[in-house]
This record gives sequence, C-alpha cells and structure tokens, in this order.
Amino acid sequence: MASGAPCFAPQSGSWGATVRAVPCNGSSSNWQAIPISGTDSRGGAWYVFEWLPNSGCLVPNWTTVGSPVVVSGPCGNVTGGDYAWYGWPEGSAYELVNGGNTNLVLDMDVSTGRLQVWTANYGNNQKWFVS
Repeated sequence: MASGAPCFAPQSGSWGATVRAVPCNGSSSNWQAIPISGTDSRGGAWYVFEWLPNSGCLVPNWTTVGSPVVVSGPCGNVTGGDYAWYGWPEGSAYELVNGGNTNLVLDMDVSTGRLQVWTANYGNNQKWFVS
C-alpha cells in the first residue's frame, strides 16, 4: 500500500489461506512479481504474484466485490484470468486490477487488514508498490 505501506502475507502456509496486510519483514517479502506482459503505453503491465514458500498465487476467491484474496496454488505456468493483476500506474505506486474482473482492484479492508477485491475508489488502501 502507498505512503508507509504494509506488506502482505497469507495467514498460514497452506493453499487457500487468506492474505492480510502485515508489517514489512523478511517473511512478508517472499512474493515474486512475475511479469506476463510487456510494459504498455501507460507504463503498466500484467503480473502474477507468487508466494515463494509454497509456490501459490495471489488470487481472489471469487470475482465479486468483497471477495477475499487468498494464496491458491500452484502458480506453475499461470498466465492470466483471476491470477493476473494489471499494475495501473498511480504516481510512484500501482493500483492492481484483477484479470478475472477488470472492474475490481486489490484493496485492503482498513478495519481488518484483510485483502479483498473491490471497486476502484483510488484510496490509499488500493495503492501498492511493486518491486
């Protein structure tokens, strides 16, 4: 998330675990952003996010507003659909648009820290750094 942003990590090491915002530390840095497209004219690109400890992918449980984001696996050779996230440039951060429903973005529920997909509202709880 932008502006002193937390990192995110699954609640457990098993597939299907809900992903939450957590303080940035060694274990929350175990994501690999795998580009699955080239950079476009807006400066954005499509990515798959792999949780390295179990090779699971960041994916919403469903493609409807409020669906929790989980680690589902294995990533393998996934190249699109629900598993794909478009990094839409927002200043120095990105809004991550879900490939399964491009009306929804990665969102942190500020009351619980849980990651979910939600309609874009351009709030800081929907801005992420990808490195």
